[in-house]
Amino acid sequence: MINYSPQAMDVVQPQSHHNLYLPPEVIGLVIDCFIPPSGLHISNDPNLQACLNTISSLSRTSCMVRSQVHKAFNRPLNITITNSRECRKRPACSQTLDPRLAKALALPLQMFPEIKITFAPQVQIKPCRRSYEDIRRRGRPVVDEQLLKFRANTICMIRQSNALAFALQNHHALRAGAHLKFLWDGSRGVDQANRNRPFPLWEFHYIEPLMGNWYWVKTRWPGTTYEICFPKKVSTRYISDNDWVELRESPRYMSSFFESLPVPSNPTELVERTWQFFWVDFWAGPWGPVWYFEGSDDQKSASRFIVTLKKITNGREVRYVYTAAKVVAK
Repeated sequence: MINYSPQAMDVVQPQSHHNLYLPPEVIGLVIDCFIPPSGLHISNDPNLQACLNTISSLSRTSCMVRSQVHKAFNRPLNITITNSRECRKRPACSQTLDPRLAKALALPLQMFPEIKITFAPQVQIKPCRRSYEDIRRRGRPVVDEQLLKFRANTICMIRQSNALAFALQNHHALRAGAHLKFLWDGSRGVDQANRNRPFPLWEFHYIEPLMGNWYWVKTRWPGTTYEICFPKKVSTRYISDNDWVELRESPRYMSSFFESLPVPSNPTELVERTWQFFWVDFWAGPWGPVWYFEGSDDQKSASRFIVTLKKITNGREVRYVYTAAKVVAK
């Protein structure tokens, strides 16, 4: 027997007037699974790659979800460049931008308050053959196998860094006044290897090319600011004694900061002082005195330095300075 009374009908009536939407707090937790609090991550390492298709699908769910996704874009954009295993599978290992890194070009870059570019070499991965050939073609003397592999892996990263910087030079979504932050990550075997080495694997000669094309990004978009966070220890190459006179004069052409400073009394002080202001304007453009810090592997009549970042605390004031140590003298 079916009860057709109005009271019974009210019980089985669909409650369409109830609010069935998820609260913003729950939506935020779901979005955090794909866009973490540290920001969206793009990398040629598949283990660090964000799932942009899922994020795009979420943004089409509702206006509320789309609003939450856009708020997540107010976090930094993290771009990690590493030497991937796929690099060895390419026949030419050219400067063609990796498709995973190219995903950054499809993002609304003008929405991100900061773009972090991290260079994270993996010392465990065997480098590609072309990188070895590049090192041999440069005529460098034979070094230990660990350093040789690291240099070859860095060359693979240089190609990807230059390709990404070139793509961003004319990217319509990169707003003027964007903030770029460059970092070096040694957690993938570099820091551990440096503990057992007299010289760190980080060499200025291979760090500088990673930044080469980014100077033109800054030039293309006036007002772009940047921050460079170098490894705590960087080694120079062997610098010939014949270069000291030119190095002693070159900073005065590079920056007005040196005009009021006394003349350095020794090569170590000169390296320290030059390093403090070396990043004033991306090495004063592509024609700056970079080659003085490249040097060569020729140990005859040459010296080598390790530049270390040190923290100095004076009461509440905290500042960081670079100190140089002359570790090889010939």
